[in-house]
Amino acid sequence: MRRITKPYRLAHKTSKASPPMSLVQPRPFYRLSGKWALTQLSTGQPFFVDVESRDLTVWIVLVGQWENFVDDVLSALAKPGDTFLDIGSNVGYYAVKIGGIVGKEGMVHAFEPNPDLFDFVKENLTINGYYGFKAHNVALAHKAGEMTMTYDRAHPGGGTVLLNSETGSDTMTNRVVQVAVLDELLPDLRADLIKIDIEGFEPLAFAGMKAVLARSPDAAIVTEISQQHWSRFGSPIEMLRVVAGHRRIFRIWIDGGLTELNSETLDVAFEEGFVSYVLMLPPGEAHESRIRHLIRPV
Repeated sequence: MRRITKPYRLAHKTSKASPPMSLVQPRPFYRLSGKWALTQLSTGQPFFVDVESRDLTVWIVLVGQWENFVDDVLSALAKPGDTFLDIGSNVGYYAVKIGGIVGKEGMVHAFEPNPDLFDFVKENLTINGYYGFKAHNVALAHKAGEMTMTYDRAHPGGGTVLLNSETGSDTMTNRVVQVAVLDELLPDLRADLIKIDIEGFEPLAFAGMKAVLARSPDAAIVTEISQQHWSRFGSPIEMLRVVAGHRRIFRIWIDGGLTELNSETLDVAFEEGFVSYVLMLPPGEAHESRIRHLIRPV
């Protein structure tokens, strides 16, 4: 199975069992009006894509999947009835994919501040019949207000929210977006599974969801970490330890494996330029049994 990564940031990796792309079977693709097209995820779920995008759209159209190495972990941990938070939803891939697992007895909250992507999130939830799930057109941070998001129109998934001291480039699209504090936006929220990928602003989002995390001691958390971006807010290792709390920490490799990190290996892993996903797993057999097949021996 092809292990798909963000093409503008990480190298592609293919397992020995993967067929050449020339042998991939034709897939459903229907061009609609404007930037809209309809295709299908590998699970059979209908899915709208943005044809102007050259990141996530390419891989969903080709193989119906995106970032398998993250998808495998989230899909293994999700179960019917769970509440899933998709923070940095893009066009709603994980909201739809994990939504199919948690089912109508579960809940999905998808957060996407980019106005060019948010309509896709809403429509992808609707076309799959997820009327009870919630899409929120906001960025999450430690305080509410407005901030500027900057992004390349061809790679909107790499958009970032600018700090007050930063200015957007004239060569990029710059939009003012709403910012919310999760603890204030959903004051009674409790989560079972959290995915957060917001291009370096994860520490600020975590700072605004302390009450949610306190109510959710059994929530598994998957987050992207950029050593360079997280360092703007303090020590990445210390921030990760605070968020993880009692949870075990695993690095998610782009070939799909998991390696547990302890105090010593955390220091080694977070070398300059580190960009990867990390799983924070609550203790207990119930959680570990779901991802044991992915864990590599140390």
